[in-house]
Amino acid sequence: MRVKELTVTTDKPDVREIVVEVTPRMDKIGPEFKGQAPVIVKYLQSSGPQEIAENMEKDGFIDIEGSQITADHISTTKELVGRTGEKVELILDGRTGSSHRTGDLRNSNLKIYQNQTKCIILR
Repeated sequence: MRVKELTVTTDKPDVREIVVEVTPRMDKIGPEFKGQAPVIVKYLQSSGPQEIAENMEKDGFIDIEGSQITADHISTTKELVGRTGEKVELILDGRTGSSHRTGDLRNSNLKIYQNQTKCIILR
């Protein structure tokens, strides 16, 4: 990996989690909505994943032509992005217990956020 920029800070990094993909769960949608299932799937595949996630978080469901779709009816893929929208990966010390843990830094208290061109290390 080539690192073009390295920032070391004690502040919390400016990253957020976004939904980049929504996948209909046919094992839930098909049996429950039967003939309406193709309309629901088409909507879920053609709408913005982040918009779907935000509406579902706000209301607890999304309404698709009278059918209430909940988080049980979909799977989501999320990514961490930096302030400017670039994707970052989070590697945490094994003692932090984060769900985003993708690596183990055994003898340190470092948190590392990295992508192909940037690496941010928190102490």
